Amino acid sequence: MEAEPQSPLQEARQEETGEEAAATKVKKPRKVAKPKAAVRMRVVWGVFSSSVQCVQTFPYPQKREAETLAAKLTAEKKSPYFVQPIKEPIPEESAAD
Repeated sequence: MEAEPQSPLQEARQEETGEEAAATKVKKPRKVAKPKAAVRMRVVWGVFSSSVQCVQTFPYPQKREAETLAAKLTAEKKSPYFVQPIKEPIPEESAAD
């Protein structure tokens, strides 16, 4: 089976539609999402009960005080308390200050 010969007018129309199809397939640039600002974190010491509930937190330099409270609560309540570092977000200060 041979393909029927096309007239020059039909060939020109096919070329035009092929160019239009190629023009419509042009990729549009994607919008790049802005990266979210990283939340600044700080480390504090937390005193936890045996059920892993935070009883109290202390600033990082006050580890000795946190360990003292954990030992005191362990002696009083006769259940273990322990000290563990926690990361928490630093509160944002308003620009109006």
